[in-house]
Amino acid sequence: MTLRLLRAMAWLQWRLLLNGLKGGRRRDSVERFSRWSDAAGPALAAVLLIPGALVMAAAGGFAGWMLASRPASMDGVAFALAMGFLAPILWFLLRPLAFAAHGGVERGELLRLLPVPSSFLHRVELVRAALDPIFLLFAAAALALPLGTLIAGRPLLTLVATVAGVLLLVFFACLSALLSLGMQILLRDRRRGELVTLLLFLGLSAAGVAPQFFAREPRTEPSRPAAATAPARARRPAPAGPEPVFEIPAALRFLPSGLYAGAVAFGGRGGEAAADLVALALLAALGYAATATLHRRLLETPATAGPRAARAPMRVRTPRFPGLSAAASATATAQLLTVLRTVRGKMLLLSPLFTTTLFAVAFTRGDGHHAEFLAQPATIAAIAVLIALANLASVTCNQFAADDRALVLEFLQPLAERDLLLGKLAASTVVFAAAVAIALVPLPVIFRGVSPALLLAVLLGGLATHFLLAPVNALLAAVFPKRVDLGRLGAAGKPHSVAALVSFAVQMAAALPAAACILVAWRVLGRPALAPVFTGALAIAAAIVAVAATPLVARTVVARRENLVMVAVGR
Repeated sequence: MTLRLLRAMAWLQWRLLLNGLKGGRRRDSVERFSRWSDAAGPALAAVLLIPGALVMAAAGGFAGWMLASRPASMDGVAFALAMGFLAPILWFLLRPLAFAAHGGVERGELLRLLPVPSSFLHRVELVRAALDPIFLLFAAAALALPLGTLIAGRPLLTLVATVAGVLLLVFFACLSALLSLGMQILLRDRRRGELVTLLLFLGLSAAGVAPQFFAREPRTEPSRPAAATAPARARRPAPAGPEPVFEIPAALRFLPSGLYAGAVAFGGRGGEAAADLVALALLAALGYAATATLHRRLLETPATAGPRAARAPMRVRTPRFPGLSAAASATATAQLLTVLRTVRGKMLLLSPLFTTTLFAVAFTRGDGHHAEFLAQPATIAAIAVLIALANLASVTCNQFAADDRALVLEFLQPLAERDLLLGKLAASTVVFAAAVAIALVPLPVIFRGVSPALLLAVLLGGLATHFLLAPVNALLAAVFPKRVDLGRLGAAGKPHSVAALVSFAVQMAAALPAAACILVAWRVLGRPALAPVFTGALAIAAAIVAVAATPLVARTVVARRENLVMVAVGR
């Protein structure tokens, strides 16, 4: 029975992969290239996994040989093992933020109705966790280590290392599945999941800048006068420092990596490794029991969208955007409300403010010259613009397929493609301008005496860059659509990989004219008050270019209407 289920599950996964690449209906060559190029990244990672696993296996075998044949290096090898096997634990802690929201096929409604035991589905979850590339890399090292000890002629140490390695890998699989299932249960309520995802993302952003708060430039001792120094021939050689002593840190001694390192380090002496093996086995058993409990609860807990308050019918008034028709204004309003109601839309507004404030505070605390460039208000403001552009590109590079089934209604409405593009451009402009303006508000408080003209010039330069980038992103969204969920910050909410890469390259080129205008007014002419004049003129010219390019992009949208609809509805 189990073998038949395994064969059926493997066949189902294979067919889902092929159907995802081919599609169920007629596809043009551009759509086929889009699908295959999106799968090129995972395929390349799988190819690179083979040499990486061989390198890790060689390192594990060498470590085992060193443990068995060089007793003097035992402490150093144990320290390296304890620190090295800490990396997958950290990876499993961070991985659910980006990937745990991808519900496995075994949690589909169809398989719940089929006669498939929940225990089998639980084991499939563990197998999926064991197929993680980081897990496979460190599994190669853990399983090759006993081979090194066997080659060195230590059978007892080989047995202990084998048992310890298997227990460690079982714990890693249980930990990965436990965190993934726990995150999925947490995200069952959509509103709660959005709040948790938002807080986690902000926490990770803060963690990346946190080391700068504690960084200090090393102070050099003043040089002594030449007369006070002793003659070179009278100097005595400085005593040699003590040799470095490697030992497993106390904080890691009771973690799985420390227990594994202690077991293999003292495995040749039998009883001294028993306590570490028992503790490792207990952690693995507790992890397996916890994953079984969470998996059962996940199958029994329905997904909810959060409580909704009953509202009486109300008349919706659509604001008119200056220079836009009524249809384009309605499109802009709908796009603006749709984006701001999602996690990714909230991050569009909060991420530049949060990140640039952290950068400004962190780099103004340093007392060395290494952060002098980053402590400039112009640099921090430029970082805010780049972050806002990158966040906005995650939506505009897939602005059609991201509408989901609402795209069908948009194409059925008496709405011209030009009005559709202009409405989306107006909505993205409002979001970008609001995000950058909010991010620039704390800078006059952090940097005393900062020029308001300089901040205004950066804002106008960012708008100019956005207008130059908008037609390119709209074209990429039409050529490389991808079904996404803007309520997630991981891979499920990101655009097509090719579209994101091309947009980033064009963004760097599009930012050069604005940067040149600011540098010419600020550094060459020495008149910062002229910077907003130059960048303002550039922004007007870029807006004209963006509007003029709209009919060209509209032709591509018309030619790709069928493919865009099929991708948006998941076919």
